[in-house]
Amino acid sequence: MWGSWKRFNKVKFAAGGIDWREIGYTIGRRIAQYDYDVEVIATGMDMAMVNPGMVSRGDADFGINRNWVINWAIKGFEPFEEKMNNLRGIATIPSLNTYTKGTTPVLKAELGINSYKELVEKKLPLILKGQHYKMHHSGLEFGHVLNEYGSSWEELFSWGGKQIIGPDGYVPELNTAEQIIDAMKKGELDGGWLIPEIWKVAKEIKLKFLSIDDDKIAERLREKYGYLIIKVQPNVLYDGQESFNTWGYPGQFIFTREEAPDEFAYAVAKVINENSLEIAWCQPGLVGVPGRDLSNMWGVPMHRGAQEYYKSIGWM
Repeated sequence: MWGSWKRFNKVKFAAGGIDWREIGYTIGRRIAQYDYDVEVIATGMDMAMVNPGMVSRGDADFGINRNWVINWAIKGFEPFEEKMNNLRGIATIPSLNTYTKGTTPVLKAELGINSYKELVEKKLPLILKGQHYKMHHSGLEFGHVLNEYGSSWEELFSWGGKQIIGPDGYVPELNTAEQIIDAMKKGELDGGWLIPEIWKVAKEIKLKFLSIDDDKIAERLREKYGYLIIKVQPNVLYDGQESFNTWGYPGQFIFTREEAPDEFAYAVAKVINENSLEIAWCQPGLVGVPGRDLSNMWGVPMHRGAQEYYKSIGWM
């Protein structure tokens, strides 16, 4: 008389910022047809360094992050102290390259530093704006690259420079293009990353991106940390620099743990593939075009259930 009751499997999605949460809600709406009820969990600024552990421990069932962060977590690289060997990939959501938004450090061109090699060799006392290297992706990555060139964050600032940071990396007095330009003209700032409205700064101050100029080092960074090495060419905003090599990421990365049921990972992979356009609207830069890159784990082991789905549609 009452009809049939639908039984839902409760699962938790570890998100972070608003954009990541919206992706969780979108997946949740679409995966409900497979009897999964998704609860989206979010916790503040440093969620990117928290949600791998939540998924690995079982506090959440799946999450979203960048592929390299999951690589670090699996291998136990800084800032992760323990290896999370049970993390597995479900899908990559492709994105456009976001180098202009600050993933690569940028310096005033007048310093004559075009590459990490020159940075380490010249040993100039640089004043840099950026978020704390133990708290933010870009700073961690900068440290990884320095290490491969035989240097470190500590050595960088032993040359007499300093990093300007505020709470959680927020620097109120350097939060607009106009403030950045003024500080650079006064000699109070040499560069950094996460420069607001960087194209405005580039119209008045000649800038150079630091380039990874050694193919062997680029290959080590890719294999060791899971980076995507991007050759950017031409670069029309920065006078005198026609191309440069930098790290990047292929998009957002949906992951789970090895113990998750195969049918769950299968369903998530299927939902992401069949609704990629809707998911792309959740975050600027994501590409809503289904394709084999969805099944590219970028060095992270794939979950069995996701692998079964990609095989069923002929991608593997």
